[in-house]
Amino acid sequence: MTGHALSTDWRFAELTAQCHLDPVLAVRYAVEPRDVLAEFGIDTDEETEIPALPADAGSEVTITSLDRRECVPVMVRATGPCWGVPVPLRTL
Repeated sequence: MTGHALSTDWRFAELTAQCHLDPVLAVRYAVEPRDVLAEFGIDTDEETEIPALPADAGSEVTITSLDRRECVPVMVRATGPCWGVPVPLRTL
């Protein structure tokens, strides 16, 4: 990973968040950081500087879903009972 700042990799950010949620993972990272990094898809070599986890996640945590299905309202067309009269689109 030469020329790549591991501490700015989005996968390391995910690892950091997971470590703050799972103390066992944080201990594993402290003991065998290269193995844990590999689990998160981050390959390292002997020259890669292994960053420490941030000591404090801050006082506020925001969780944002990046799943488009959760961000965009679903529009459906419903029909009236039995006789098939269209009803205007509505948001579920």
